[in-house]
Amino acid sequence: MRVAEVAIVPTEQRSADARGAELAGRAMVPTTDDGGRGGSGRMAALRSRLVTWAGDPLFWVGLAAAVFGVAARAWVIDGPMGIPDLDAATVATQANQFLDGRLGVFFLNQPYGGTPEVALVAGAFAIGGSNVFMLKLVPLVLHVVAVVLCWRVARRITEDRLARFLAPCFAWVFPAGMVWNSTKERGFYGIAIVLAALTMLLALRIDQEDAGPVDVMALGLVAGVGWWTTPLLAPVALAAGGWVIARSKPARRRLPILIGSTVVGAAPWLAWNVTNRWESLTGGRLKGLDWLDGASAWLRSLGLLSGTATPWDLDRNLLPWWLGAALLGLALAVAWRRTRHAVGWFLPGIVIVSGLTAPLNLVLALSPGAPRYLYPLVPTLAVVIAVLVPHRRRGGDALWAVGVVALLASTTVWGLQGMESLAKYDVPNSFIASPGIERVVRYLEKRGHTVVTTDTAGMQIHFLSGGKIIASSFGAPRVVEFEQLALAVPETTFVLEDGGLKNAKRLQGWAYFSGTPIAEEVHIGSYWVISFDQRVTPREAGLVVYGGRPPPEAGGDDAPQ
Repeated sequence: MRVAEVAIVPTEQRSADARGAELAGRAMVPTTDDGGRGGSGRMAALRSRLVTWAGDPLFWVGLAAAVFGVAARAWVIDGPMGIPDLDAATVATQANQFLDGRLGVFFLNQPYGGTPEVALVAGAFAIGGSNVFMLKLVPLVLHVVAVVLCWRVARRITEDRLARFLAPCFAWVFPAGMVWNSTKERGFYGIAIVLAALTMLLALRIDQEDAGPVDVMALGLVAGVGWWTTPLLAPVALAAGGWVIARSKPARRRLPILIGSTVVGAAPWLAWNVTNRWESLTGGRLKGLDWLDGASAWLRSLGLLSGTATPWDLDRNLLPWWLGAALLGLALAVAWRRTRHAVGWFLPGIVIVSGLTAPLNLVLALSPGAPRYLYPLVPTLAVVIAVLVPHRRRGGDALWAVGVVALLASTTVWGLQGMESLAKYDVPNSFIASPGIERVVRYLEKRGHTVVTTDTAGMQIHFLSGGKIIASSFGAPRVVEFEQLALAVPETTFVLEDGGLKNAKRLQGWAYFSGTPIAEEVHIGSYWVISFDQRVTPREAGLVVYGGRPPPEAGGDDAPQ
């Protein structure tokens, strides 16, 4: 892993022996007649560097961490959690639209979630084809980029060689929810972790180097693109930006540049909202939920960040949620004490601002077990844990590295085991696994169905069929053309999840009591495929979505008069 290699032997901190070995290697490099090194010389220099790295025990710890991270992700991808979920399939569908020239500002059919990452997926599809491998490659590569940026951030926060080495290791192997999340294409979370780390790095650079207007402009652009991408990045930008403005006179003098470049970065968000009545700001809150409810959900979710709770199952935990949150707070306090002379309140500021604003995230309040809402905090967490390693005797770095990395990797294994158990349920959370969805697609293709209506699996069916099946999802409608086509077909085929909504039972009950004959009915995995020889709409059949009944279909028989 390149991060581990670079972090292990920074030039300015090499031992005298290591420098001697490198110089000896250089002396052995043959040169060309004109004094320049030939190909054999470069190979000799590379061999010399490899020898130097191999002589440092931390190199082997870093290599082991890299291999573990790869193996953990292979475990996720190759198992029941590896099937693209509804969000991932939506990204794939939108990426294919991008390739057809149909660009969008936000994630399909919603007023938030910017599309820079969708554009990256489209680029991957253009190179390697529209398939699951290329879809998963994008978030994996983005996570690797974030790991490299974590190392760069750590170098600017601490002089401790071991802490600098550990920060990228932690970001790669820990915690379980974030390792899992790095294998999932969710539209904008992969690029969110990169922008979060880049925001931190630029703020530190401006403060420590009195950087010029280009760096200030870059920070503003990243903050603006971050706001367009997801509001989850706003706390990181506010904390890091406020910190650097408070500490740096050059930054304060260039405040107009910072503000102007932020507006430029957020221009797609602003332009869309100007023409759409500022719909991105109309999320609101559910009745009965207040700020304290959101704050409580955020505190409960911190176990996902500390690796002591299982994503999507907060009842399975190593520590009570309040103790896990307290320990994370203690770690943050110790990290602040150890870095306060270098960066002041930089690290705790990011976490505190994130905690104060988290209750505004309605979805987080409803699903504190979802790790994606904490994903942008991974770079901060990695540095915080890295600087906790105490002062040690000379030569003890490798032992500490082995112990701490092994401890955190073991909690990752524990967390992934818990998630895999959830994925093996007959009807698991659809974001963890979709048992039977591939067999459903094969069944539909074999039976010649080209248009189906679903509650949640529409984009999955469309993507996994290679676009051969048009699937309208009334639970999460994404493509207007799909919804219109599903309403127009004379015969309706439903694919309904056999889960908490119980839509299959609702449809079967409606057919029985209305006297409408079912032409075809089969149960596959966690889905029911039910067909009629006539048109049947979800609303007339009494099917439901989370929060109520589907909206009236435009132009349909059940549309209001």
